[in-house]
Amino acid sequence: MDRDQVGNILIRKPATAGMENRKPVVLQAHLDMVPQKNSDTVHDFTTDPIQPYIDGEWV
Repeated sequence: MDRDQVGNILIRKPATAGMENRKPVVLQAHLDMVPQKNSDTVHDFTTDPIQPYIDGEWV
């Protein structure tokens, strides 16, 4: 695994036996959260923790 100066992660994984000549696969993802507050709640997104909603194995 390699990480660049801004936090991008590069993982190189060897091909499965017999698939070495196949084209490589690149996965790219971006994850962020845009906070939205209901007017009837008291929550400061700069200091208050996020209370997750968990339903079984789903968050």
